[in-house]
Amino acid sequence: MNKDFLNKPILHGRCLCGEFFNSGTFKRVNVPKNLHIVTVVDNPTDMVLAQSKCKVHTIHVDTYINWMTKIESLFDYMSANYDNLPDYLMFLDGYDTLIINKLPDIGKLLSYYKCKVLFNCEYGFWNMGPLATNYPGYYDSLFSYYKNEYITRNIAKYGFKQHVEPSLNSGAYVGEKSYIFNLLKHCINLAQADVSFGFPSGCHDDQNMLKYLHLKNFNDIAIDVFHKLFFWGAPQSLEDEKSEASPDYYRSIENDYDEILI
Repeated sequence: MNKDFLNKPILHGRCLCGEFFNSGTFKRVNVPKNLHIVTVVDNPTDMVLAQSKCKVHTIHVDTYINWMTKIESLFDYMSANYDNLPDYLMFLDGYDTLIINKLPDIGKLLSYYKCKVLFNCEYGFWNMGPLATNYPGYYDSLFSYYKNEYITRNIAKYGFKQHVEPSLNSGAYVGEKSYIFNLLKHCINLAQADVSFGFPSGCHDDQNMLKYLHLKNFNDIAIDVFHKLFFWGAPQSLEDEKSEASPDYYRSIENDYDEILI
């Protein structure tokens, strides 16, 4: 079994969390004063993140509607508490994340990736949300243009020497408070727009919406391709052989990015 995932600060994915419960040991993790960690759940008893030995603020909602509830609830929470929040904010999905190791310096991490907000990264996951059924062709632009442009720009940023497909995962991210606040507001505005204009107007799939916004704000948003903070994994991540699901897959590929340790 590949146990490299045990060295990552934050695990993301039910299979990784389950395996950690079998083979890992929880450590107490201190949250620096300039960081606030938040999650949104409707059923706290199933909250995996609560097992972390780390301070996390939980926003409890009565009804969780995929996927805008977490966007709207976090925006409302930030609106009500903005002046009391520190410089950096982290969001984690409550049902499939664990904080298991020391967190890196968030300011240095954002500087490393040259961004204002950093999302988790997974390999090549592109899906169609619920609007695909009622509005045929709604996601055509996502798959005919945005996807290819997104992949091309990420390969160019890091100078990968072979084709790879890094992809934003919206279930874990960290960044500057002010930027995240405005980004959430932008998501809400897009979700409320007329769906007849096509993607991303009227989109309620936060992951596809945020991939679009990543592409449109490429100099401010980045994904954690080298898994310095987050690692999203699937069952094949636990296999011994190296694959695109392995914890250090992107680091094993020749690239031009400055691989400094932070």
